[in-house]
Amino acid sequence: MPAAREELLRWTTPVICMRRTARADAELGGKTIRKGDKVVMYFGSANRDPARFDRADQLDLSRAQNEHIAFGNGPHVCLGQHIARIEIDAMLVEVLSRMEEVERTAPPEWLASNFISGPRTMPVRFRAGRRVG
Repeated sequence: MPAAREELLRWTTPVICMRRTARADAELGGKTIRKGDKVVMYFGSANRDPARFDRADQLDLSRAQNEHIAFGNGPHVCLGQHIARIEIDAMLVEVLSRMEEVERTAPPEWLASNFISGPRTMPVRFRAGRRVG
């Protein structure tokens, strides 16, 4: 389950982008960034970088090496990442163990945001399974 959760986070990164101001001159990917320049990182693009991930454009729920940045990194890492993982695990256990024959009944409606990505609604139909545990 942990490998699948991490791959789903890499694949559907919730944060779209983050902008920062360079505090010092730097070089990144052969480009000069000057102190004061605005720099934008697109999380989805970083999490599909073929230089960082083998088969970057494939969803692989058993991916072992998965150093995605869905929750950011360094001093800007999401403080809620650990509780988010617990919530994701709980949701996956319930969906996988209690919802049978799941099918979408309408296209998902996505959040209207340039910061956070995700479905606002996703209508489904399913047959309730037995409660496990």
